[in-house]
Amino acid sequence: MAHPSEDLETKFYYVPGARKLTIHPNMPETHFRRAVCSVAGTITVFGGARVIVLSVADDAAAQLVINPATGKPFVDKATFDAQGLVNQYYEKVDTTGVDIEMVAGDVIEGKFLELQGDGTIHFFAYSR
Repeated sequence: MAHPSEDLETKFYYVPGARKLTIHPNMPETHFRRAVCSVAGTITVFGGARVIVLSVADDAAAQLVINPATGKPFVDKATFDAQGLVNQYYEKVDTTGVDIEMVAGDVIEGKFLELQGDGTIHFFAYSR
């Protein structure tokens, strides 16, 4: 069994304002695990197992949501509606960003491929 310290974050980045932090192939990290807000604003997160509450309006919206039964995006709105699980938690596809309003001291955790500030937020991003 690996020592627990092997699972700790080893890198952190300070991101002020409207800057974007993206995992690059030349980086040793595979994803960002945590963002800690130091100045209030909105952060947009991409990638990794995050969930949202939603109901879909059309086929295009359904294709941005992962079907928990198959692990792949829903094909269309009819398939989504057939699940009978409207207004539940679902995972979104990695290429779709989710805006999260944060105040100083807020922490979000996940497996993010990209983090972007809105121009007002300042945050620290942690990776491993």
